[in-house]
Amino acid sequence: MQIANVQKTANTILSKWDRILFRWAFIFFILQFLPIDTHFFSFFSTEKWPLFSFPSLFYITRYVPHFFSGTGAWSLPGWFDLIFWGFVAVLGVVVWKLFKVDEAKVQKLEYVLRGLLRYRLALGIVGYGFLQFFSVQAPFPSLSNLNTPYGYFSDWKIFSLSLGIVPGYESFLGAVQILLGIWLAAYRKTAGIVSLFIAIFLGNVFFSNLAYNGGEGGYSLFLLLIALYLFYHDFIRLLNVTTMGTAAIPDTYVPVVVSRKWKAILLIGKIAFFLVFILLLGIDASSFNAERSYQFPASAGLRGIKGFYNVSSFKLNDSIIPYSETDTSRWGNVVFEDWNTVSVKVNKKLNPIELSEETIFKNDYDRVYENSGTIGRNYYYYTFDSTRGVLLLKNKNSHYINDIWQFQFRKLPGNGLILKGFNTLTKDSADIQLDKIDKKYLLEIGRKKNINI
Repeated sequence: MQIANVQKTANTILSKWDRILFRWAFIFFILQFLPIDTHFFSFFSTEKWPLFSFPSLFYITRYVPHFFSGTGAWSLPGWFDLIFWGFVAVLGVVVWKLFKVDEAKVQKLEYVLRGLLRYRLALGIVGYGFLQFFSVQAPFPSLSNLNTPYGYFSDWKIFSLSLGIVPGYESFLGAVQILLGIWLAAYRKTAGIVSLFIAIFLGNVFFSNLAYNGGEGGYSLFLLLIALYLFYHDFIRLLNVTTMGTAAIPDTYVPVVVSRKWKAILLIGKIAFFLVFILLLGIDASSFNAERSYQFPASAGLRGIKGFYNVSSFKLNDSIIPYSETDTSRWGNVVFEDWNTVSVKVNKKLNPIELSEETIFKNDYDRVYENSGTIGRNYYYYTFDSTRGVLLLKNKNSHYINDIWQFQFRKLPGNGLILKGFNTLTKDSADIQLDKIDKKYLLEIGRKKNINI
């Protein structure tokens, strides 16, 4: 690829500190663009998603190599990757300084780096933008969530549920990210001001992760650093014009691709980027919204069973256990979701699970958004054998994977259910009667009409 320097004015010459920053940024960012860990290849070999499906495309948009793992924004292992790459970049700057590099080559590399960062940042925010635009990242609370006390949710889950009850606002946030991402990738000359808008947006995302102990703190900081680096290129010029009242000399350094062949290749690459990661990603994301199969299981639950059930009778090992707010063995109430999940209120301390980062699961059992970041209820994935009338419940919490119930399932006249079976782990037998309650939820009713409370 032959590149020529059209014009170089004094303001385009990188200062000493700018060259140091460029060297550090070049090493820091480029190393995190490359699939140099095992996670990238294992995803495509084990998940077996089609290459141009939303899960595969989204995984590419948010990929960064991980050598450490952790849960939550403040988890120390979660920050080790950024610290590690930052330290590697510092060592790289020291080694790079030992070699004399022509100023023209530095200028070209810095120009190329900013071009790569534009597209990488656009990918990052567009991927999440589609999740929010179609309101699938933070869906409307499930029935089980609506029947869980506020204090039983983690900070992150409260934030997610709060976003989920206002899908219009969530879609607006997604639209902002999509538009900014397209703008950033399409127009190089406005990259400085657009990256400022993106930095403001990502700053809010980053601090929200810290405040609510979300699992994307490290990744949001990575994208924020890209936005800040892109903005830094035009920061002094913008400061001179808006604050100092002095002239701002434009950056006239523009490498020109001499070969028509390379011009055609770059044009095709740009078109492919928009077709694959903008158009196709959006179409695939909309299908997840239509099928409601991103956070919640895609398989439908038993027809006519969805709802809130009171446990009117609970017999454990042939002993009737009356209703109690303290008994750890008795079920409090049961919720059947519209999909194949049933949750049970229990009076015992549970070890919750937390989603450490945005992940798309292929199997219904692995989709644990509904029970992550919450305690007070056991969430079971269920299957029903209609020929034998057997309902099999399997706990979705990874801490209790051996908690499995097998019941003979029978409907009663009206809206009652009978569950008679045993726990495969403890071998405890249970005979349970459930009565469906026509429960009203102010969150839903209040949107339809005014209510006097």
